Amino acid sequence: MSKKKKFKKAKKTIPNNVIQPATNNDEQSVTQTDQTATVAASNSLNDELAEKYKHISKDIRFILFLIGLIIVLFIISYFIETKTTLFDTIGDWIYKAANIQA
Repeated sequence: MSKKKKFKKAKKTIPNNVIQPATNNDEQSVTQTDQTATVAASNSLNDELAEKYKHISKDIRFILFLIGLIIVLFIISYFIETKTTLFDTIGDWIYKAANIQA
């Protein structure tokens, strides 16, 4: 037996009378029913997920609050550095207190 005959694909034919065209009324009613079911399912899913992951949304809000607070502190420290020598004085004190040798 040759390989060509062994792996030869059989041709499949589909009879024409099996597929029937849909009318506009059928399509509209199916579409409306599908949309209504989809909206109801998505609303119930959103409610379920919101309740299930409520603690995660609280954690995300807390993390965003902390990031905002850190950004504000950086901005404040920048303006303090430009107006005073406070950070230079603190740095010199830490250098002396830690007894760092170069």
